Amino acid sequence: MSEYTASTPRRSSRLNSKDPSNVQGVAKPEKTETSSDTTASPANELEQSIDVGDLIPDLTLLNQDEVPVKLSELVKSRGLVIFAYPRASTPGCTKQGCGFRDNYPQIQAADYEVFGVSFDSCKSQKSFKTKQEFPYDLLSDPEGLLIERLGARKPDGKLFRSHWIFEKGSGKCLVKEIDISPLDSVDKVFQVVTGSNA
Repeated sequence: MSEYTASTPRRSSRLNSKDPSNVQGVAKPEKTETSSDTTASPANELEQSIDVGDLIPDLTLLNQDEVPVKLSELVKSRGLVIFAYPRASTPGCTKQGCGFRDNYPQIQAADYEVFGVSFDSCKSQKSFKTKQEFPYDLLSDPEGLLIERLGARKPDGKLFRSHWIFEKGSGKCLVKEIDISPLDSVDKVFQVVTGSNA
């Protein structure tokens, strides 16, 4: 793996719009809806998925090291990017994950943190993170509790490749992109959080 250089981020150039406000799912300032708090219980799988303007689900999942991660706490100090991928260590998911890895310094500089999530076990997430040298955590959601609440579970139970951006402090969903290609996922997040698509 070649070293990352800040002057030349390894990104694709597949964006068609230079205006972040044209990105699908970007929150409108006047939107004031909020969602009710949720907890990680099977009953909540039946709740309606969040939309732009809703608050981040109040769920706790384990990361690759089996350390609990409470989502509503994360957004108190930084903005949050969550991307969902169908299965760890598969080609498309590796491309998506590595795209976020290669642009992680700029995303962090914009005051955002990155998390990946899938149905995979903590062990599989650990292997994926280690092999690809991801600088961010991967969340294990085998029951699909978060994936369901974010609206990324397919009717057949599988997962739509997707991403979401949550606002620092409020935890409000600013962007919701469901069923997106690996490179477009990275490009569109980069455009919104940095204000650049160069």
